[in-house]
Order: sequence, then structure tokens, then C-alpha cells
Amino acid sequence: MDEYLLTVIIDGEEEEIKSYANSIHHVVDLMVSIESIVSILKVIRTKDNKVWQFKEKGLSDLKELRNSITDEASIQKELAKFEEV
Repeated sequence: MDEYLLTVIIDGEEEEIKSYANSIHHVVDLMVSIESIVSILKVIRTKDNKVWQFKEKGLSDLKELRNSITDEASIQKELAKFEEV
């Protein structure tokens, strides 16, 4: 599991937060699952300083799709396929 530093928009304010996940896919899924986070701007994986930049587009479409999925086990199984080494 890796540490990620994120720049996100929470309730209209830019915030820096830390998260732990197995891949960037898991990080995005975690952020989509947090209601108060409306946008991801940047993610840095601290072990190698890999950076992902995001356009300041809200997460509302992803949140809507994520909420429509009822089989959490299937989501986690699919995300596990993307684990980074």
C-alpha cells in the first residue's frame, strides 16, 4: 500500500489531504466515494513522486455512476487488477 498526497476541492476550498491505497485507481475511487470532495486537482505518490494532474472538472458524473453500483465486492475485485508494484 502506498501513500498519496492529493490536492482536492472540498466544499469549495482547495485542500491538501493524504490517502493510502494500492493504486491510483483506488485513490480515485476513494475520493469519488467521499461526498464532500467535489474535484481532484493533483495526486502525488510519495514513494517515487509520480504525479497525476487532473483538469478541474467535478466528480459528479463519477459519483453518480459509483452510487449506481450495488456490488461492492465486484468493484474491489476490478480495482485489484490495477494494483501497482
